[in-house]
Amino acid sequence: MTGKSKEGSRSEGGWNTQARSQAVHHLRVPAYLAAALFIITSLADVLTLAWPLNPGAVAWRFGTVGAASNYVLTLYFGIALLCWTAAFFGHAGTLRISAVFSLITGLVLLLLLGDFGMSALQLRGGVPEAEVAAYRIGTVKASIKYLMFAVALLLTGIFAWRAASTFRRSSYR
Repeated sequence: MTGKSKEGSRSEGGWNTQARSQAVHHLRVPAYLAAALFIITSLADVLTLAWPLNPGAVAWRFGTVGAASNYVLTLYFGIALLCWTAAFFGHAGTLRISAVFSLITGLVLLLLLGDFGMSALQLRGGVPEAEVAAYRIGTVKASIKYLMFAVALLLTGIFAWRAASTFRRSSYR
């Protein structure tokens, strides 16, 4: 057989370029939807964890920010998927918005890390002797998560912004 098979969309080497392009194009919406679901559900989880809000209480801030560190991976994956999808489909505007969102989120995590550290210092004297080791381990673990994901989000934002700029430069050629 040379050329097209019975279905008309496959060639000897696999999918032809047009069929592959159409198939990938159909995945654009599910990719954006998956990114949105990762972002929205992680933010909703943090909001329900933090409810009722009581930011004036040091113990509430420490507990909420510490527990929220468990949702940062899901949030990061959603932002990274959003950036990748926008770059893959050449949506420079969406990529720029994603880059800004990533940068802002990274900065917010750094602020949360600072407040978390200050709250940990304020509360450490009231921790029962039997729980000091768990308190320290939990504090260090959450702090490392926030630091790693803040750096990852800042880098993702920078690289996504650069990627969006390459679309603009290449469109003038």
